[in-house]
Amino acid sequence: MEPTDEHPQVLTYTHKRLDIFNPKLRTDIIKHRDISLVTLYLKQGDHIKTMDIMNEYNDGRTREAVAALESLDDRIPLIDICAGDFNIHNRTWNENAAHLDPTIWGDRLKDVMNEMGLEYTIPDNPNQPTRAPRTIEEDNIPLSIATRTRHNDDTEIPPSIIDLVFTSEEISLSELFKLHVCENDADRMASDHFPIQITIPFSKDDVVYYVTKLDPENEEDYEGEIGDKLGNLAEERESISSREELEDVVEEVSRIFEKAWSNWTEEVKVTGKGKSWWNKECTRAFNNLRDEQNPKGKKDMNKYSDFRRVVKDAKKANYEKKIHEIASTRGRPWDLMPWVRERKMPATESLLDDQGRACVDREHLFQTLHRAYNSANNRPTNMERMLREVERKEEREWNTFSQHELRQALSKCAKNTAPGPDHITWNVLKHITKTRTKIVKLFVTIFKTGE
Repeated sequence: MEPTDEHPQVLTYTHKRLDIFNPKLRTDIIKHRDISLVTLYLKQGDHIKTMDIMNEYNDGRTREAVAALESLDDRIPLIDICAGDFNIHNRTWNENAAHLDPTIWGDRLKDVMNEMGLEYTIPDNPNQPTRAPRTIEEDNIPLSIATRTRHNDDTEIPPSIIDLVFTSEEISLSELFKLHVCENDADRMASDHFPIQITIPFSKDDVVYYVTKLDPENEEDYEGEIGDKLGNLAEERESISSREELEDVVEEVSRIFEKAWSNWTEEVKVTGKGKSWWNKECTRAFNNLRDEQNPKGKKDMNKYSDFRRVVKDAKKANYEKKIHEIASTRGRPWDLMPWVRERKMPATESLLDDQGRACVDREHLFQTLHRAYNSANNRPTNMERMLREVERKEEREWNTFSQHELRQALSKCAKNTAPGPDHITWNVLKHITKTRTKIVKLFVTIFKTGE
């Protein structure tokens, strides 16, 4: 069932710490603007367990989401949890409902959830409405629909429970599972729906996500080490006479980049409180402040003032660095505005193999890509037939390019792309070719030998 409008009405965000579970948007199972199905892949010993989380918005007029799930028939999946705004009134989740849905959509919703192995889950505050009372003017709904929901007050729609959570038996019976509907009006901010807090136990171990990161303070040292070692390599290999020597040089270039990366990077734990301007001085001042606190918990004002000064200087230095980068490299002040930057890639969808199965690990993904792009391997090719259709040209020598030509070509490369693995970014190549002409000669020699 295809919706009448293609704009999505549900969003699912996953924290970076969950990247180790390889979250995938399962459009191979269902692709609908009102339904989002995300799968997490949890490695448990030698096998992989999946955690399927569905987010749903069911339009109160069209009921598209429930109808879309019903249309799956035999293809309907078994999932672990489903939550969302269903816009359906039923005594199962609201015994004191002032008005009931005049249709059978409540029963149809329960039936389709049962087919997915789910049951309605009662929160720890079962009588708390999930939708706040609103006036007809605020709700902006047609008068013909509003009149059916009028009661004591002709201008107000009473509170109701239409945001629901359905879980599998394994999750609902867990001692760690928690479900709570927020009760304070401040929690819902400008919305007319109260947030629902759900704690899902799916991993015995703490989720810790680490990344290998190059500290901005070490960028010059990192690029300098690469430039110096590549310059020395260019002096040693002024001429390359065979393909064997070429392979040795290329492997040495790879080792230089890899060694420099390992020397100047560190493993950092990703948290939701990380700041781009935070540096080692901030860490030193913070640790000094924490260590100097007395047992009564009072702060040493001198240490606290020092910490605030260091933080202020770090923020200022980071801001001035960005201003200088934009003004000197691109000359586009509008790059300071987040709404004019390049858009991020869309949410990752699950890649399927030739059998329609989702690729859940690197080995499965590699084999799928290998079969897709190397399907002609070990198959004979009639080159003579191909060459007969190609006009022969006179063979020409490789023209030596200059440092200016190389820098001009590199200047057009985007900052968010990389020419190869081992963290060989365009920024690094731009820097080392700008200050070291011997490296350009090394590249020319490599191209001439490998042409």
